[in-house]
Amino acid sequence: MAVRKGAKIAEIGPFPENGGWPPHLHFQIILDILGMEGDFPGVCRASERAVWKSLCPDPNLILGVPAAELADPWLAPEAILDVRHEHIGKSLSVSYKNLSRLSAGS
Repeated sequence: MAVRKGAKIAEIGPFPENGGWPPHLHFQIILDILGMEGDFPGVCRASERAVWKSLCPDPNLILGVPAAELADPWLAPEAILDVRHEHIGKSLSVSYKNLSRLSAGS
């Protein structure tokens, strides 16, 4: 759908209206919806990245979020885990285990 500059395109609802998730926004540009209706994929396998990027270009071309505020898509899993362990308390866990950390006793 065409959108005019400055037009409101979304609204972030309160916690209860978001299925219990913290308020957030998914912004995806889709050049060809491939005949799909409803839920269009927002993630893909790394091996399919070039194909999906051709269908869904970087939304930051429109949003203009400063680079310093964006996540680095090429961070190694170990680096991601280090950051999570630095900021997430031990009472919370991630959805997978890092065996090297477990064997080191952390």
